[in-house]
Amino acid sequence: MRDSCSQYWAVVVMDERLPAYARTNAFLFEYGASNNRALYSCNSPGGTRMAVAGQRSCRTPKIKSTDGRVTFVAKAVEFHNYGDGFRPISENQTSRTR
Repeated sequence: MRDSCSQYWAVVVMDERLPAYARTNAFLFEYGASNNRALYSCNSPGGTRMAVAGQRSCRTPKIKSTDGRVTFVAKAVEFHNYGDGFRPISENQTSRTR
C-alpha cells in the first residue's frame, strides 16, 4: 500500500476470521538507499501485531520514503499449527515496486 504522503506498508486481510490453529503476518521489504534490505512485519514497532484467532488482518508500520531509488516488496504468510508448532502453509507477494 502507498498513500499520498509517500508512506508505504504491507497489509494482509483474510476472508474470514482466523481459527484457533491459524496466524497470519504481513512483511514489507525495503530495497535501496540507506535502509537496503530492511524488513518490517506486523510485529515491528508501529505495526498492529500478527493476526491471531478471531482476527482477520494486520498491518506493518508505515515507512516514509521520498527517495525514487527505493523500492518495496510486500508479502503475506499464513501459518497453521496442527499440534507441532506454527508452520507456514501459504504465502503471496508483490513484485518490487515504488
